[in-house]
Amino acid sequence: PGTQAAPFATIKKAANVVGAGDTVYVKAGTYSGDISISSSGTSSNYITFARFGSDSVTINGGTNHFLINNQRYIRINGFRLTNSAKSSIFVSGGSDIIIEDNIFENPAGSGSNGDGALHVRGGASSITFQRNKVSGSGGTGIFGVYLRETGGGHVIRDNTIEGAFEDGVGGSPNHSGLNGGPYHDTDIYNNRVTNCRDDGIEAEGSSVNVRIWGNFVKGCYVGIGLAPQYIGPSYVFGNVLLESRSNGFKLGEVSRGRTYIYHNTVYSRAGPDAQG
Repeated sequence: PGTQAAPFATIKKAANVVGAGDTVYVKAGTYSGDISISSSGTSSNYITFARFGSDSVTINGGTNHFLINNQRYIRINGFRLTNSAKSSIFVSGGSDIIIEDNIFENPAGSGSNGDGALHVRGGASSITFQRNKVSGSGGTGIFGVYLRETGGGHVIRDNTIEGAFEDGVGGSPNHSGLNGGPYHDTDIYNNRVTNCRDDGIEAEGSSVNVRIWGNFVKGCYVGIGLAPQYIGPSYVFGNVLLESRSNGFKLGEVSRGRTYIYHNTVYSRAGPDAQG
């Protein structure tokens, strides 16, 4: 069992038996969520979950679609993830997780503060979220990507996040503790974020070597939130921020760290009294 000739009937079964270097190929169809990954890969032998060839694979429903709890070296690639009750992919602890080329639709339908397409917490580090498409009705406290008290070292790039999410990319704690939001050595770039309720990108906290560049943010309350920057340095450049309902940038609070903001474009048609 577990071969192409005699496949498992569920992704959950495969997730219970995988080991380092294994790839779980999923054939076309609709599968249930609440997939808990039991093992870790290694730096040279990731555990991969991927659709088979160009097959269309939907994972629908469940509290979470994938649950990663202190595992390392995991890759999730190429799925359509729909209608999770809470966060579609929930990562607590662990490191070196790659989430790429997925389509997220209506994540966290009955979620609460911090739920969304991806929720990372518990000191998890080195999370890569790339080339994903996230859409949904969002709502208060529902995020595209949420980083809470992580270990930093993340890469968030080349994603499209659209809908009334609290933040496209956000996190906490913003005003207490040092490891909220991106924390340290994190790159957020080439993302397209539209129509969020609050910040398109919120990178608040200690922000040690956090780099934000080449993003397109439109129709959010704030384009990029940087209040506060406790330690720094952070670098914000080459972003395009359009039609923010309040400010292009949010600065201040109890910021003590250096923030370098340069070569960005901020534009609004709200009139001469609009805030910049």
